[in-house]
Amino acid sequence: MIDVYEATGYERYLHEAVSLAERLLEDFEDRDHGGFFTTAADHEALIIRGREGADGATPSGNAVAASALARLSFHHDREDFRKAATNAIRAYGQQIGQVPRGFPKSLMVVDLLLRGPVELALVGSPTNKGYSQLRTVVNACFVPYRILAYRQELEAETPHPLLTGKTLVNGQAALYVCKNFACQAPITDPQEAIEVLTYPQGTITSPEPPVQALTSQGLSGHATPQGTGQYVARILASPQDSRPSSHGYTSLGSTGLTTSRIGFGGYRINLGVEDHRRALEKSLQGG
Repeated sequence: MIDVYEATGYERYLHEAVSLAERLLEDFEDRDHGGFFTTAADHEALIIRGREGADGATPSGNAVAASALARLSFHHDREDFRKAATNAIRAYGQQIGQVPRGFPKSLMVVDLLLRGPVELALVGSPTNKGYSQLRTVVNACFVPYRILAYRQELEAETPHPLLTGKTLVNGQAALYVCKNFACQAPITDPQEAIEVLTYPQGTITSPEPPVQALTSQGLSGHATPQGTGQYVARILASPQDSRPSSHGYTSLGSTGLTTSRIGFGGYRINLGVEDHRRALEKSLQGG
């Protein structure tokens, strides 16, 4: 429902998402330990009321619930939603620390809660100059953890806190780019919108992360950004044979960032399928 609202701008979908979130808390939340059960409170009696935190082939129900609550908490500035999302992650904090690769969806929620989203407010309707172009830009630019709110009926009041006080600019549609409800000057030029949305985290500052409860100290002997950078630097500096990037890593220009080459999970490859076989051969030959 959140995605449908952000794709269409129809507020009824966001209202329905809030109703479902409130029902989720009422029927599935573990109020004693945080997180969510897999059965509702009014379900028939079971020997044990199950719950799951680790991801499998699909993200865990706990992580998906936490993600939805976190996103809605920023849409409507709902501290109860934010607290429930935080508690859902903290409920599996020890396991996440021990086996982080088993909790990728939960780690995405942690990142959202700690960094906070980039908040986009698009004001205007298709009849306003520049609206279609701005909407195309918003849909085309990948902004991690963004939330997007629309104000299309300018005469009507809106309950969305991000839209409070947002208006057209000289009769033109406008895009407001915000962080923690503190916004830059409205943008009416699509090219300027592209430039701002390309590096939104670098152009918008926030005085503090929206959630402090998840902040923790690094564990001795565990990976750090500095240690990982030094490790990759040693790999990139190591001798290579005649094959390109035979060590499996490549640098991204002058950014200082690196990426590993494509990897294949054996259970996903069917050598009887020509495209699979050729892709695997190319990967092995190219390092």
